[in-house]
Amino acid sequence: MSLHDLQIAVHVAKDKVNEFGGYRYRTAEGILSAIKAALPEGATIIVSDTLQELAGQIFVTATATVRFADGMEHSAQGHAMHPLTKKGMDPAQITGTSSSYARKYALSGLMALDDGSVDPDARKEDYQPDHSAHVDRLKACDTLAELAHVWKELGRELQCLPEILKAKDARKAELQAEAEHDKAVKDDLGGDGINY
Repeated sequence: MSLHDLQIAVHVAKDKVNEFGGYRYRTAEGILSAIKAALPEGATIIVSDTLQELAGQIFVTATATVRFADGMEHSAQGHAMHPLTKKGMDPAQITGTSSSYARKYALSGLMALDDGSVDPDARKEDYQPDHSAHVDRLKACDTLAELAHVWKELGRELQCLPEILKAKDARKAELQAEAEHDKAVKDDLGGDGINY
């Protein structure tokens, strides 16, 4: 098994929810568990931490290394600032939190996990392209001629999409109803639209 194969085999959903921030996330433990489950026979995963000072700040640097049975090794690093104090936490908790954060990013980098914005595991439904701009353009047409022009510009690929077709048909019906109403008013007023 190569690193590439391992990266393809490891899927880690953002299965935790931060109630305060309202976002989903994954943990270092969850990533490590998924890697261990996918490792081939004879392969190992090692994660280690070091502390370093940079520009007067202390950082935890985590290194995640996968070693295959053939001796090939691949590593990635993750970094997290280590504050000296944090309200409500003792020093060991601060170090543990910084270490966990750095390890999560080292493991994510090693396995090429993305941020979840396009992660299929982070989605609750299949990806659907956003056609709202096209729908809005159709809804904004003021005349049947303008609607026909916008429809033609969209092209066949977009014209066959149900949401686009529905928006066009709805706006066409509205414009036709408005035209019929205007004609009826004009006829009632003697044909020229001026009420004598």
